[in-house]
Amino acid sequence: MKTPVVPGRLKFKQLGQKTCPRPQIAVRADSKTQAETAFIEAQRRRQTERIGAHLQVTHKERMEKYNQLLGSLPEHFDLPKSSSG
Repeated sequence: MKTPVVPGRLKFKQLGQKTCPRPQIAVRADSKTQAETAFIEAQRRRQTERIGAHLQVTHKERMEKYNQLLGSLPEHFDLPKSSSG
């Protein structure tokens, strides 16, 4: 189905021409509720604790802990030993 086409040029608004004013919506300066601000504060506190705990461990200590973890894991491609042979 074809859409109707209106012949002629596009009409642009002139610089001095006023448009319909938009209705102003009243917005509080602090638009967050008490629960939202408490949640954000709790997140901020948890993040600082997490960062502080991360900074206490040096890179060398983290690598040693990671290597111990890898050493305790079984080898993925190891063939199980069978006694019948």
